[in-house]
Amino acid sequence: MKKKNILKLLIIFFTFTLLALAESVKLPKFENPVPGGHIIRYSNVVVYVAGKKIAVPIYGGFYESILYEDLEKQQKYKNNYLLGGVTIFTKQGDVGKTFHNILKFYKKSFFKDIDMNKPSVIGNEGSSWYLIWYDFEYEGLPCSMMISVECDEKASIKKIEKMGYGRKQAIPVNGTIDMLSFNEKSPGIGLSIYIGESSSFKKN
Repeated sequence: MKKKNILKLLIIFFTFTLLALAESVKLPKFENPVPGGHIIRYSNVVVYVAGKKIAVPIYGGFYESILYEDLEKQQKYKNNYLLGGVTIFTKQGDVGKTFHNILKFYKKSFFKDIDMNKPSVIGNEGSSWYLIWYDFEYEGLPCSMMISVECDEKASIKKIEKMGYGRKQAIPVNGTIDMLSFNEKSPGIGLSIYIGESSSFKKN
């Protein structure tokens, strides 16, 4: 057999081997490991709100779109709101990068007409996890999103005071995201998306 033919056969063999390996390690489209926490790898979750069909884009999703009702059928823990508690895993050292990538991703849809650096509110509940609320309009409907991300609390407080925001209890309700210092060892970022519903922090 000629060397060229052997080379072709080897290329075909390795191609099929790689395809088989890729198929064997295929990530699940949906995971619901704990109550209130889940991983969605669909590109969009389709919901119907006020008679409108809304495709909700999911950060990191790469599979086809899915109806919300069909997604509900896959959940292990029932009666959870599946667009709340969406978990985005982060690599150590990439928390800040992932956070900003999330903002850039949603700038194409949800955040198209708002200043991403100025959320409706930044707060916490006495822990290192900071809750960042955004209000926006999408497909003609009022909507909101909460991003929960773990920060380096001491570094963030120092930064906040240096920027002149002041601090009474935890974090000022008015501020910008550049006042935060992220905990780069944190394992993930949480997203909660509400279509047809503003947050209680929405500014007029």
